[in-house]
Order: sequence, then C-alpha cells, then structure tokens
Amino acid sequence: MTRSQIQNLAALIFTGIIAVNANAAPVSVDQLSAQKAVAKVIKNPEEAKFGEFTIAGPHGACMTVFKKNWQSLGTHEAFLLRKDGGWDALYVADVPGGHAGCVAEMAKR
Repeated sequence: MTRSQIQNLAALIFTGIIAVNANAAPVSVDQLSAQKAVAKVIKNPEEAKFGEFTIAGPHGACMTVFKKNWQSLGTHEAFLLRKDGGWDALYVADVPGGHAGCVAEMAKR
C-alpha cells in the first residue's frame, strides 16, 4: 500500500465514512435523487462518499459529501433545491458550521 493510499484510508476512517452497521436504514428516494444531483456537479463523482441528508424547509436540503479534490480530501456540504419532484444541486462547498450550517441556510429559502 502506498503512502497516499494509507493517508486516504486514514482520512476515511477518521471522518467516520467507513462504518459497519448491520442496522443501517435504507437510502430513501430523496437521498438517491440528491446523490445523483450532487454527482453531476462534482469532479470525480465515483470517488465521492455521501453522508447525512436533511430536508431543510419546503424547498431545500443538505447532504454531506466526502470528496477528494485537487488540493485535499475533505467533507463538504451540498446545497440542494427541490426540482420536479427530485433535487437539483446548487453547489458543494466547505461550510462554517458543517451540516448544521447548511441546514440553517437552506431553511431560509
């Protein structure tokens, strides 16, 4: 295993992305729609891992996305708007307050 692979694995473990949970809830239709929308707006969507998903108000939602970009590995938030019964990703960014900060912002829309 290369040093880069070890660092990537350590980052995944540290952020809690790798977890074994036999009782994990199934992914909802909303979550699948959000994941597809986010995959359209990020580079290397095949490397992204999706985390917490929260509907925030009647038109907004947030999804935690662990992605690798040209600078680093990191956890980011996807800002989503309801569109045609599904979700449209506005953008993915590092947000002060993390997921809770995203939810607070999207609840205003």
